[in-house]
Amino acid sequence: MNQGLVGMGRLSATLKDFMGTSLGSFSGMAIDPTTWRKAGNGYAATLYSLPDRGYNTGDLYSDYQGRLVRFDLSFTPYTGAGLPAATTSQSQITLTPTGDGIKLTDFNGTATTGLDPAAGTTAQNGYTLPSPTGTGTRRVALDAEAVAFLPDGSFYVGDEYTAGIYLFDKSGKMIGYIAPPAALQPMTGGQLNYNSIAAPNTGRRNNQGMEAVALSPDGTRLIAILQSATIQDGAGNAGNRGNTRVLIYDVSASRLPTTPVEHYILQLPLLDDTGKGGAVNKTAAQSEVVAINNHQFLVLSRDSAGYGVDGTLPEMYKSILLVDTKGATNLAGTAYETTTKPVSTGKTLDPSITPVQQGELVNMLNTTQLARFGMNINTATPAGGTNLTLSEKWEAMALMPALDEAKPQDFFLFVANDNDFQTTDGVMPGYTYDAGRNNDTMLMAFRLTLPTAVDPLFEAAMLRNGAAVSALAGETVTGAADQGIGQVTTHLGVLRTEALSGAGRGKAATDGEARVWLSGLYGFGDLEGDTVQNDTTNYAGAVGVDLLIDGGFTFGLAFGLQGGSNEPDGGFKVDHDGYAISAYGQYVVGGFSVAGAYSYMPMNLDDIRRPSAYGLSGVGSTDAAAHVFAGEAAYHLDLGGVKAGPLVNLGHVRGRIDGYTERGAAGGNVTYAGRSFRHSTAGVGAEAILPLTGVSLTGRAVYTSTFDTEGNDAGLRLSSVAGGATTAVAVPTGETDTVTLGLRAQGAVGAVGWYAGYDLDIGLDGGLGNTLTTGVSLGF
Repeated sequence: MNQGLVGMGRLSATLKDFMGTSLGSFSGMAIDPTTWRKAGNGYAATLYSLPDRGYNTGDLYSDYQGRLVRFDLSFTPYTGAGLPAATTSQSQITLTPTGDGIKLTDFNGTATTGLDPAAGTTAQNGYTLPSPTGTGTRRVALDAEAVAFLPDGSFYVGDEYTAGIYLFDKSGKMIGYIAPPAALQPMTGGQLNYNSIAAPNTGRRNNQGMEAVALSPDGTRLIAILQSATIQDGAGNAGNRGNTRVLIYDVSASRLPTTPVEHYILQLPLLDDTGKGGAVNKTAAQSEVVAINNHQFLVLSRDSAGYGVDGTLPEMYKSILLVDTKGATNLAGTAYETTTKPVSTGKTLDPSITPVQQGELVNMLNTTQLARFGMNINTATPAGGTNLTLSEKWEAMALMPALDEAKPQDFFLFVANDNDFQTTDGVMPGYTYDAGRNNDTMLMAFRLTLPTAVDPLFEAAMLRNGAAVSALAGETVTGAADQGIGQVTTHLGVLRTEALSGAGRGKAATDGEARVWLSGLYGFGDLEGDTVQNDTTNYAGAVGVDLLIDGGFTFGLAFGLQGGSNEPDGGFKVDHDGYAISAYGQYVVGGFSVAGAYSYMPMNLDDIRRPSAYGLSGVGSTDAAAHVFAGEAAYHLDLGGVKAGPLVNLGHVRGRIDGYTERGAAGGNVTYAGRSFRHSTAGVGAEAILPLTGVSLTGRAVYTSTFDTEGNDAGLRLSSVAGGATTAVAVPTGETDTVTLGLRAQGAVGAVGWYAGYDLDIGLDGGLGNTLTTGVSLGF
């Protein structure tokens, strides 16, 4: 849904860029998504404009180096009443030159040029590329028309001369080239001829090359669209150029694939450029593409009328199309691609080919919307229009999320023009000029609702941080389970020391004696595993009842409460609280002891916080539960007052985390599928008991290792994307081996037993964990 035009902006045609030449406006543009942020009532970001080949008049071409020009973008949407018919009314978008940019060079590091190459070529890096003759150092002729950035700062540029796609590194040096398939290569007399004046025999038309490139949101596909039909696909007048090519390359394994994996026909709108309803004589050629998912694209289709063109032809068609490749015939690898076999005769498409689906989403010539910002489409009075008449060439687009929690699938589509370097104060390398008019650079912003659009940064953050926060939630459940049952196992250790040393009770145990006990625990640590670094705080308390049976047996039940927080660096967080119901038993005879415990622990996970994109955080809550088993066996030898010996233990956690959906990250909110997991550990070590007068000291050292995990994946999807598929991602287990050093003192005051202990967990992957415990017991 088109919510309407919500802003415009302009830059003076007399502006010079960071290289001192006239600003060439926008044949392509890109907004750096990592800089896009809300700023007060508006938005701010860094924007790059891509000019084409420099000023030309059909017989005059410029030795113009390709470049990207950097701007600071500020945008405040406007939905109020109509504004006056004045240039000051187009002020919702402001661009401030930063004074720098990126200069484009060829494979040899030599500046590219905008000069028409005629039949000249140069061989670089194994490719035959256009290069003008008689200009000294041979270099690549570039007519840049579209740009698409990769996450590492490198970028693709669609080229008019070759109908191919160049890859540049982040410094602007050419590092790769994707040659067009045979059907698109401009061939004259059986030879490549990249000139822009004389039409080739087959392949791309003059000045109708690779006008549009874009990356899919997941970064696996490169979409490229020829501006209009090839020579062989539409001979005759300009009304026969509607069947153009859409090429889709798989760039997931290689950034420089040699052939497309998908190849479709897009049927562009046809029109009578006089506006009188006569015979079709023009094609509304396409000028830019933005991918909203892997099969749906926004395509800018336009006529060639408007301010900047001599004459009074009316503005008939400037629209944003929604294009869908589903159900279309894939021509990849067929003779339509590998040879010059035509897909159409005149306007008539080969009946064996099903074109992509398309529909108009935005009519840029909506006079009511334009008038609100003081603009018009009147090219008749005065002839050719004024600087308030919508200009001819709109060629650049960028799509950014509105970051609106209430409308998570709303986006701003920025559209910019190419002013053809038209200024009365022109500067090109080696000369100055007067183009006879000042055709300002202009931008428009439309607010769109796109239910199926996937924002690339939101998706990337989901895949990167969704797995991490899922791991953190699992570790929180496991950690809470260990702390909860840890109070029971610590109590069993107190009973063992008591039985072996006699310290810790006010009177000797009798058969059938019952005893109530209370314990408390506080832990904190930063143990590191194979996921985000943990920074935990835990607290727990428990109350239990023991039944002591003659012969060394103890059985009991306990109820506990626990809570805490896991808040590592990087904006992650999980809080938890819950309770535990436990049953346990122990047998001590001579120096041998064996103990086991089971706990069931339902818990709430609150404030589950994950860094999303654009400075936002996804926050959610859910329920979880764990079944926990723990067992330990030990043998203590009497070593002359000290009782010491080996011990082994086993632990097992079987957990479940219910599914939930985040809030707070607008279009980046993630829905997490429920997941179950398990986590098993084994430990081996030694324990020593030193009885003193009225007190026993128990020290232990235990090495613990994880030996079994399961459920190490999670299902994620962007919650607001209509029809969005769930993606399974690998969840790090968070496992880390530890060495635990513990010391506990215990004794009795009258009938009340007491203990206090400290455990230090040393992570073999780094970090420390600390646990303080204390408890009392009373027999009756």
